[in-house]
Amino acid sequence: KNRIVSLATLGLGIAAVGMFGGILYIPLFIQGVIGYSATSSGSLLAPMMATMLITSIVGGQFISRTGRYRWIGVGGMACMAFGMFLLGGMGPGTDFTVVVRNMMIMGLGMGPAMPVFTLAAQNAVDMRELGVVTSLTQFSRSIGSTIGAALFGSLLTNRFGETLDRKSTRLNSS
Repeated sequence: KNRIVSLATLGLGIAAVGMFGGILYIPLFIQGVIGYSATSSGSLLAPMMATMLITSIVGGQFISRTGRYRWIGVGGMACMAFGMFLLGGMGPGTDFTVVVRNMMIMGLGMGPAMPVFTLAAQNAVDMRELGVVTSLTQFSRSIGSTIGAALFGSLLTNRFGETLDRKSTRLNSS
């Protein structure tokens, strides 16, 4: 019934789709498409996570000093969407540093956005409903991460199958 809780839950679900889609499949892109080792592709997540941590702290400090959080959530989601847009445009010619930059832009948005949505939902309800709304936000993150893993896995599998079919057709006709 509460509009703020509904929007916060939706925002957390969408943020989790992007976060887990990136965490699970960008290292695979680095390893399989660009050709780096498994160690290098896994270590790629460190800059994104560090950016998320720093911007989460900065956003929390801003909220505690000003009491305002609406624009942090909106700006965080916009920055995250821009980072995902940049990640979506990568291809075999993409440099490792460009991938890191794109993931850091995504982390720059995720860091402040995810805690802000939880905070907004908690502030929108009475004290007696605090546990319910907090568990709802966690549930939304869990559902979003599940959908993100499935969605991006499906996209990867479908694209991989098409490319593999084209390459095997070329090899068989040679």
